[in-house]
Amino acid sequence: MTKAATGPFGQWLRQWRKDNRYSLSKFAQLSGVSPVAVFELEHGKSFNPRLTTLMAISKATGIAFTKVSLLAATQKLQEADAHG
Repeated sequence: MTKAATGPFGQWLRQWRKDNRYSLSKFAQLSGVSPVAVFELEHGKSFNPRLTTLMAISKATGIAFTKVSLLAATQKLQEADAHG
């Protein structure tokens, strides 16, 4: 079984959550994003989060929306390059 590569957005989100001592379910509750969506973003299984998801993550983390969306876009571009 192959493990999906985690891109910059997933890495950042997981690291932020761990640095701030939030469990996955607590962060999901804080942000209003489902635990499944948070897991998929962190593990590189979702490369196209909705605008509302990015806005919710930005608000929950206190990180500027532009940075959050740039990280997500970078991950999406890397995934597109990997698949040709």
